[in-house]
Amino acid sequence: MTTDLNDLWRFDLRRGKSSDPREGACLLDAVSWLEYGTLGDHPPCVCPVIAAFGRRINDAMSDAGRQRLKVFLPRLVGTVDPGAEQARAEYLAWQAIRVFAPMTPRAEDAMVVTLDGVLKIGRQAESIEPSIFATAQQTFEAARCTFEAARCTPEKEL
Repeated sequence: MTTDLNDLWRFDLRRGKSSDPREGACLLDAVSWLEYGTLGDHPPCVCPVIAAFGRRINDAMSDAGRQRLKVFLPRLVGTVDPGAEQARAEYLAWQAIRVFAPMTPRAEDAMVVTLDGVLKIGRQAESIEPSIFATAQQTFEAARCTFEAARCTPEKEL
């Protein structure tokens, strides 16, 4: 069954905290509102490691790019799994080295793919629409290959 994201969260995701969800809310405020009916960017139903990453990418993404995070709202609920926190933190650390350090031209795609990846570790909810990540995954792989090729090429003086 596919859920229309506008039925789930019809407001824009935006940077920072919100006092009224009708004005938009950050990723974690939206999760809190959907799960508890109150705004808060530290919802207890979300793994603290994933929540910290979610807050960072929410604020780093463009307004248009941030809307791509809506698909993760139901997947973030119920991710608390203390046994998986170390693995999730290590995954994010490796992604920081492999993906974000070189700052690929498609950094927002890398952020989306990384959030999807960390949500696959430990306790997790079902994905709404798995095929939504196909384009982002292809872009991420292309960027990774480009980075690997550039890493093996002698540096040119600018």
